Amino acid sequence: GETETLQRKHAEHFLALAEQAEPKLTSAEQKTWLARLEREHDNMRAALGWALEHTGVELALRLGTALFQFWRARSYWSEGRQRLEEIIALVRRAENPEQMSCEHRALFAHALTQIGSLAYYPGDYTIARSRSEEGLALSREIEDKKVMSLALYTLGSVALQQGEFAAARALWEECLALTREVGDKN
Repeated sequence: GETETLQRKHAEHFLALAEQAEPKLTSAEQKTWLARLEREHDNMRAALGWALEHTGVELALRLGTALFQFWRARSYWSEGRQRLEEIIALVRRAENPEQMSCEHRALFAHALTQIGSLAYYPGDYTIARSRSEEGLALSREIEDKKVMSLALYTLGSVALQQGEFAAARALWEECLALTREVGDKN
């Protein structure tokens, strides 16, 4: 039983580190925290792998969403997207998204939207659009304006790439209004 206990403590430790780093990844301390997470990347992978194998739904959701900015900044788009897809599949097997707690629904919406963002960078616009739309719909239901703004930004970027200029502008205008409303300067 000691192995299970140690693996859980390991996962919880690296979840705490990822959540501590998350707000700093869009601040003046970004370089320092990106380097620290890079050094601990294998530990983060192990922690997330353990959570996925042991149906640690909440731990996996929290860790995956906390690592998004790291994956995006370091161009780990495929890895981040794959891990977030695994988390979404785990959540759907373990819980009915419509019966989740508000906190889990927010994390779920965030993970969906993050998949959309990570799919955008290498040009997988179909997945970027579908996951962002799914995340946007859920974030509108729970009124999570920060997640809504990320979904709208990604959807606007996809629209631009596909020559839908009026749609891109409308999506970005809504995104800008929401980011101003919540005071997000990123």
